[in-house]
Amino acid sequence: MRREEYASWRIVLLGLGAVYLVLAYGCSDKGADEKTSQSTNTSSSQPAEPPPKIMQLPIDGQTSIDLIYIEPGSFVMGRDVGLGEKFISKISDLAMVGKYPDDWPARKVKITKGFYIGKYKVTTAQFCRFLNAARNPAVSVKLNEFARIEIQAEGYVPKPGCENCVINVVPWKGAVAFCEWLSGQTGFTVRLPTEAEWEFTACGSEGRANPWGEGDVEWTDRWPVEGQQNKEKYPHPWSCAPVDAFPENVTPDGVVGMISWIGEWCSDFYVVRYLKDDIIDPQGPKGKHLSNKSLNPFDEDYHVFRGRASFGGPRSFGDTVDDSGIYGFRIVVELP
Repeated sequence: MRREEYASWRIVLLGLGAVYLVLAYGCSDKGADEKTSQSTNTSSSQPAEPPPKIMQLPIDGQTSIDLIYIEPGSFVMGRDVGLGEKFISKISDLAMVGKYPDDWPARKVKITKGFYIGKYKVTTAQFCRFLNAARNPAVSVKLNEFARIEIQAEGYVPKPGCENCVINVVPWKGAVAFCEWLSGQTGFTVRLPTEAEWEFTACGSEGRANPWGEGDVEWTDRWPVEGQQNKEKYPHPWSCAPVDAFPENVTPDGVVGMISWIGEWCSDFYVVRYLKDDIIDPQGPKGKHLSNKSLNPFDEDYHVFRGRASFGGPRSFGDTVDDSGIYGFRIVVELP
């Protein structure tokens, strides 16, 4: 995409956002008589047109990110657990993922605002654009033996064959830095999804057992298989498969790869069970230091990590990258 085309796309996207804002909220300076008339004849008013279901967000004139619109709604977040599990979890400061349940209590959550979410996790090519523009890129990525990018004379580049693969060695602060950079590039508010937005996208209002529907994750040699298509070509979790290699791993809205070997950072601080009163557009706890230490026994800035198919349970936590290649993310773009 040439620079002129990129500028045109940016104008079009901003224009669509402005049109949606006007359609959705109308003019604030209408007279009282008109407001009264509308309140007595609500059946004649026309609902605002929803935003486009699919959009592309240009990054820098050379690549873009596919977005899927998720409509607002309600769903049951979390699950019910037995009294024994609750007792063990409450009295223990060792309530860690995979050892004690941390995805309770179940409560009905309301998402009041629609949002765009990345159709795919952020790719190596997209993340390298950011790294090569960043002032201190080394703090936003950890190059280990599993990294799908490397440093060449021209800067950070995907390893051969990994151009369209998920970036997999990004600490939480690196994912946030990418979102801040992309906000500056596009003029939109780009951020990580909240855990509630992530789970709502994955489960939907109907409470799907998995993002793609019912049924358990299939296992081959103890590793999750994302779908039947291409599993012979990419049989192992460390295979550098393109983001669209497993089209069966998709939500009804079209969001791909929410359950895979590579997990996804969320914006929330981590606690070992949900805050039961945090039910309207949940943001998670305000910070890591809570009065009830059993909710957060870790003296770290741990954040929620979702979507990694493993034996550890639906939720995980962390902040930095260890000596593995499981740390990815996808973006959310707010409506104006």
